[in-house]
Amino acid sequence: MLKRVFSSLTYSSLCMPENIAARGLESVPNFYYRDDGLRLWDIINRFVRGIVCYYYASDLEVQKDSELQSWIKEIFIHGFLERSSTG
Repeated sequence: MLKRVFSSLTYSSLCMPENIAARGLESVPNFYYRDDGLRLWDIINRFVRGIVCYYYASDLEVQKDSELQSWIKEIFIHGFLERSSTG
């Protein structure tokens, strides 16, 4: 069952702003899941961006971090089932 669910999982589907847009829910009135979720998404995004920018001065430094790249590879292999179509 999990394999079937994960087969439709993409990186974009995990990003709330992209997921909301893909489902055409941007203009639904009083949609509190979207409104509250996007506020939380922004808070978490700003926090993570601050931490990443503190430790990494450039994208190249992120690419050179072997431990981080290994973690991302594990996510790709086990979370996205090594499907390049996941983004």
